[in-house]
Amino acid sequence: MALPRYRSFLAVGKETTALTPGGSPTAALPANFKYLPVNSLDTFDDIKYLDDLNWRGSMVNEYGAVQGNIHSQINFGGDLYPDTIGFVYAGVLGDYVYTAGTPSQHAMSVKNSGTGQATSYTLTDYNGYNQRQYAGCMFGSVDTKFNAEGLLEYTATAQGFQSSVNATALTTGFSALTPVPVWTGVTTIGGSVTPKLAEGNVNITRSLTPIFTVDGSQSPYQIFQGAVSAEGSLKLIFEDDTDYTRYLTNTQPSLDFTFSTGTGASQLSVQLHLSKAAFTVAKVDRSKDFVELDVTYKGIATTGDGGSSGGYSPIKVTILNATASAAYA
Repeated sequence: MALPRYRSFLAVGKETTALTPGGSPTAALPANFKYLPVNSLDTFDDIKYLDDLNWRGSMVNEYGAVQGNIHSQINFGGDLYPDTIGFVYAGVLGDYVYTAGTPSQHAMSVKNSGTGQATSYTLTDYNGYNQRQYAGCMFGSVDTKFNAEGLLEYTATAQGFQSSVNATALTTGFSALTPVPVWTGVTTIGGSVTPKLAEGNVNITRSLTPIFTVDGSQSPYQIFQGAVSAEGSLKLIFEDDTDYTRYLTNTQPSLDFTFSTGTGASQLSVQLHLSKAAFTVAKVDRSKDFVELDVTYKGIATTGDGGSSGGYSPIKVTILNATASAAYA
């Protein structure tokens, strides 16, 4: 019988000990797992096959194939929930500061201490038949997308070690929260609240490089995270030259996107803050009955967006929720 995709799920668990170069990943403890609500999921054990192309007197190319190195690639996305999304932001940025409270605060910036590497995670993919675990995962990107008429969405990427089948049932539950409607958001440009944003995105990325060595193992010596960048786009209602002038004069205003519901102890919030954003493109768009301005921007790293590890960061992400522990990293 064919398996329905609707029974699929993805779970993430912070690994008890961060993956070290040359070490074998140990899957996260079952108690550490949380389900990540997703509506797209692509997992792949990427095996490099090495062809035997040595001549043997026949008019053929391949005489055989042997396995080379192995690592995994995981791409996923869905609607944003203000509790579970913390794993993804912390996994990409690395620097994580937890402040207990009602609600609790979770702040993420670029990690600039030690090797600059974030925490490693185990991702578990249930495909309707079995649970396939990907240990030693490092996150490479999270793209947060917002359209005024929809829900806050994200897509993310990670790389890890070769998967294995996990027979132990995960005991954690799904998020009890609801996804975030974009209309709850408030946009601030250059310190002033603006009602003109129709849609946009914030894409935080860093390269991922599986490093292979001659160590008797097909697995990576390390999956290495490179430098962090933050960039995105804005579609603004065009009413005057305020935002176009920021492009012409390279003003580099601050950008804040804050999506918040509830008050007091029940407040839930996701804030994406860039102290400096260079508007690298600004084009007037007349494809609709009204005029819009399409802006492309990139975050400029500042010490103001840095975290507990010091240094520079192009963005700071702050989440408020009821998660009452340093859960994410």
